[in-house]
Amino acid sequence: MKFRSTILNVIAWTIIGIWLSRSTLFRLLNIDFTSIEIARNFRQIWLILMPLAVGIFIVRSWNRNTSIFKNSFGLSLGVLITIGFIYILNFLLGFCEWSFSNPIYKHRTKNVEIRERILGCGAYDSEPTHILVKTKSIGKYLTKYSEIKEEDIDYENWNKE
Repeated sequence: MKFRSTILNVIAWTIIGIWLSRSTLFRLLNIDFTSIEIARNFRQIWLILMPLAVGIFIVRSWNRNTSIFKNSFGLSLGVLITIGFIYILNFLLGFCEWSFSNPIYKHRTKNVEIRERILGCGAYDSEPTHILVKTKSIGKYLTKYSEIKEEDIDYENWNKE
C-alpha cells in the first residue's frame, strides 16, 4: 500500500511540475510547438491531467472517519475548481499565440529553414509582431528556433521558397 501511494504522489507531482515548468523551459531552450493546433491540444490535455493530480492529493488526504458523502463532495469540488481554473487559463492564453510562417528560405545542405515567427493576438486592427528566425524541426511536434537578422543571411547557402 505504501508503494502505491508513493507512485501516486510521484505521478501527481510530475504532472504539476511539467505544467509549471513547460513555458519556462521552452523559452530558455528556444523551442515552440510546430503549429497552433498542437499547442492548443497540449493545453487541452491539462484539462484532464491537472484535475487528476489534484484528485490524487485529495484522495490521499482522506481519513477513515469522514463520511463517504463529504469525501465525494470534497473530491468533486476540488476537481471542478481545477477544471475551471485550467479552462480559464487556456482561454486567456489562447488570445495571443506565437506561430511560424511558411518557410521563406531553405538551407541547401542542412535541414534548416528561415521563417517568420509571428505573435498573433486575434485583432485585425493591430499589426502582429514579426521576428525572422532559423528553425529546425525536433520531431513531429516541436521546432527549435533562433533569431536571425536579414543582413546575416548568406544567400549563397539558401534557396528561396
